[in-house]
Amino acid sequence: MTNMKKRTRTEEEETHGSATTRRKYHFFSGKDSSSPFSQRHRCHYTLNGFEYSTAAQGVAHTRALLFGQPDIARDILKATSPDEIDLLERKIKGEWKLAQWSIIYQNVAAKFSQNQDLLELLVKTTGALVDESEHKDSRSASYAQKNLAQKQWDRTNILGKVLTQVREDFVVRQYFLGKRQKREDMSERED
Repeated sequence: MTNMKKRTRTEEEETHGSATTRRKYHFFSGKDSSSPFSQRHRCHYTLNGFEYSTAAQGVAHTRALLFGQPDIARDILKATSPDEIDLLERKIKGEWKLAQWSIIYQNVAAKFSQNQDLLELLVKTTGALVDESEHKDSRSASYAQKNLAQKQWDRTNILGKVLTQVREDFVVRQYFLGKRQKREDMSERED
């Protein structure tokens, strides 16, 4: 099982009009390759016939293919470190904002669905928003959120939002699979 540094779960109060709600956050550092939530975390998975050693590699490779840059895509597959992948990814030409969510989601979903130990860690964050924070004090990210326009915050936490969505999709899928299994078990008993 992956060795994960314990990250802080923090509750923050948010006021919207006259209502105050408490939100829980699970913070992680995207640059910390020991965090299973980081795209730099080493784990193997396959997507669209390609094998990747990190989600960063998968995302960068998919971007290069999307923009018709097969030489960069090939070099990304050969890259052995996240820093090398970052340098190659900067060479990719093309506006990818429209495809960004989809590409990150596909790679994150493949990473977690093919690595049970990582999926279990992600499911343990249920009830909290997953939040990529590069701050030394992880709580400072939630304080920063209050001071940023929602649009700007949304752009800065795309990976956290994707991780939260992948987790929720998995939990919902497991819930309905469990219900279906119970119905099938009951049908078998009636026969």
